[in-house]
Amino acid sequence: MLSRAAYLVTVGLLLMAIAASSGCTLPMKGKLRADMAAPPAGDSVIAIKPTDVYDKTAIDRNELKPLLEAVAKMDRPDSGCWAVTVETTSVDAKNGETRKSITRFDPSKPFDEMFASELVSVNNLPPTESQKNAAEKRMSKYRDNMPKFLDKVRKYRDEAQKKQAAAAAKTAGAGKEPKKEQKESPMLDALKYQIANGSCHMETNGNILKYTILTGRRDNYKHGDGDRYEYLVDMNTTTLAGYNEINIVGTKVYGVIYINEEILDTYETYVLVPGSNKPFPSTSKTVAKTSTRLFGIGGKTNGTETSTFTDYKKVPCHGDLSRAVIKGGSVELVFLFENAETEADKAGNGEPEAGNKDTDVKPE
Repeated sequence: MLSRAAYLVTVGLLLMAIAASSGCTLPMKGKLRADMAAPPAGDSVIAIKPTDVYDKTAIDRNELKPLLEAVAKMDRPDSGCWAVTVETTSVDAKNGETRKSITRFDPSKPFDEMFASELVSVNNLPPTESQKNAAEKRMSKYRDNMPKFLDKVRKYRDEAQKKQAAAAAKTAGAGKEPKKEQKESPMLDALKYQIANGSCHMETNGNILKYTILTGRRDNYKHGDGDRYEYLVDMNTTTLAGYNEINIVGTKVYGVIYINEEILDTYETYVLVPGSNKPFPSTSKTVAKTSTRLFGIGGKTNGTETSTFTDYKKVPCHGDLSRAVIKGGSVELVFLFENAETEADKAGNGEPEAGNKDTDVKPE
């Protein structure tokens, strides 16, 4: 029996669907921002780790326990599929054009219907028929390419299933104990790395603890471009209330399916949703320059994109999905392995064990 009965793929689907709808073009030469490179100061600031000298033991300091607990909750796999409405405003840095769109993501619907997006306004005026038709044309191409993309995802899933089955058979034949799956905690692991390599300060504002971590300020730091990370922890719930990632020098490039992003700043806030075991995005603001195929549509973003996430609702999962949740500018999809069965299934609780295999599917 397979130890994991699901296959996880995190993709930039939401960001691409919004961009396809708004047609936004989302600046940016990297310039040193001295104000962002300076640590916080004031009577309420505690220097947990004053400098960015490497120290792997810093993670054990008591002041960091609320932050570690809050971030660990973000790495919990959330069961089931969640629908959400996303209202996005994009401002083009080149010509100042402002576009507003509303997207409804509903994973209970067929894959080519999961995203329903509408262009609401251009420069605060109702869109013209030409602008609406252009936005619908881009979304149509996006929807048409979804089945092909998901077929490729399933191919990777099936290959992973075969490899796991072969490895399990080989282990059993050798009379060895099956290798335990290691829990993946990408956000918590990133935080631990930041604390070990960066300076860390904490300040109190009511029930909110703000942690500021500065990395990349030493000449021998391997990522040398410089980053500022800010975590906001709500002490009433010990959950993450906000997260800011600020690139101090240069630009940061991420490789996601069908998309390459140069992100300067990311600001996110979170909210607890009834029925979920971790916070979900509430607002998201990204300052970015992006060159992307958008599933063959093409397009560039150069400016600021701000989104608000509302009306979260748990819905039945469509097809072979076992989990679908929003993660900021992307959607996390978990596909069941074909004919896989877990102990949870046998127990009849209907909650399949979540997989944790991330993959990047490359465009043809």
